[in-house]
Amino acid sequence: NPFIMIEDQQFHEMFTETQEKEIMKTLAEIAESDILITELHYVILNMKLKNVHPSWA
Repeated sequence: NPFIMIEDQQFHEMFTETQEKEIMKTLAEIAESDILITELHYVILNMKLKNVHPSWA
């Protein structure tokens, strides 16, 4: 899971089945999803990360 390093626990909350269906419907209606993905990428890049060290170090 590449997002394990994100400290904000709200980021890790799971959607209910109803929320997931609503979000999937909304995302399916977005014509320019590449722009959304790019913006989401920038949001994730700016989140505070945990200090995670590789297990082999």
